[in-house]
Amino acid sequence: MAQSRAEQSRAEQSRAEQSRAEQSRAEQSRAEQVQYNFVDVCKFVMAIMVVALHGQPLLDISADGNFYLSGGITRLGVPYFFMASGFFLFKKFPAGVLDRQKIGLYCRRLIKIYLAWAAVYIPMIGYEILKNPSHVKGVLSVLKNFLLNGSVVYHLWYLYASVVAVWGIYFLWHRGKSMGQIIAAGAVLYLIPIFARGYYGVYVYFFPDGSMVNNVFLYLGKLFGAINGLTEGMLFMALGGLVAWKGWERCFSAGKLKLAVCVCFLGYLAELWFVYTYNLVNVGNSASFLLPPMVLSLFLLSIKIRLSNHGIYRLLRDYSLFIYLVHPWFLFICSGIAKKLLGMEQYHLPVFVATLLLSVAVAEVLRRCRKYKCVDWLG
Repeated sequence: MAQSRAEQSRAEQSRAEQSRAEQSRAEQSRAEQVQYNFVDVCKFVMAIMVVALHGQPLLDISADGNFYLSGGITRLGVPYFFMASGFFLFKKFPAGVLDRQKIGLYCRRLIKIYLAWAAVYIPMIGYEILKNPSHVKGVLSVLKNFLLNGSVVYHLWYLYASVVAVWGIYFLWHRGKSMGQIIAAGAVLYLIPIFARGYYGVYVYFFPDGSMVNNVFLYLGKLFGAINGLTEGMLFMALGGLVAWKGWERCFSAGKLKLAVCVCFLGYLAELWFVYTYNLVNVGNSASFLLPPMVLSLFLLSIKIRLSNHGIYRLLRDYSLFIYLVHPWFLFICSGIAKKLLGMEQYHLPVFVATLLLSVAVAEVLRRCRKYKCVDWLG
């Protein structure tokens, strides 16, 4: 009799586990059917912002305006891409599960795109090596950037950093760390670019030039850079993953999220003003304390807003990818023409406009050609 009750208990437990598994699969299936069309709109805008970040369209118009635009507002682009990537990657897994095989496939795809576009930029890389007074040092610099931080061309670091961030998250998760602990670790690492960039003036106050700590950090910075997959990518991708698992957007109305975006944006502008006015910032405000809540609130709003399905959103999704990948070529060409033929030493608005228009045109060509196997490796 006791054995019969034990068997019955095990059977009920098995049915409960099967029911939970089926429910999890059903929830995952429903999540995969949801189309986050407003995210595609935001990614397209962010891609344009990245072009403005690198092109600095206001540089010859207003130093202040250029800082707030290219040194501040446009810095939202890459963290947003990280968060969106983390969100859609983690959407593929049931909550609390990370599949090593799927992560491996995801990272291999990114590495393939990274290597393909590194090859596309070989002529530009060669030109920069030839410009270097020491060609050997130029080659060594390219190899170091290629192997250690993925910035063989300045924008490609994002692809490399995404791979590092994903494996960093998986490494910690595999060792029993919760997503909250992983985000906390990412936040601590994020302090590195904050004090290397946004609050550099605070850093040098405590560790002035010539100090042992500063010399060590300078050496590490030359090797890996202040911003990479661990110091920025892991925080934002983990946040996106947690949103995918927890469904935070369901906890807030669209009105509350719009208010949060406005409040965070005003706070972010105030922080930009603070670091700029008191001369704390170094290399633009590419990392700051209010950047994570700003990007998080914006991303939550972008997945909260549902737009009716239309082919234009898939088009914008493709454009955002190819604009991001191809724009340095046209920035290089257009700024070179402006300098050689027009005598313009700095970036300016026409160079930005020309770069953006050419990037969109080539993005359309690449989008149409992607169906052919000979070019599908480009993205």
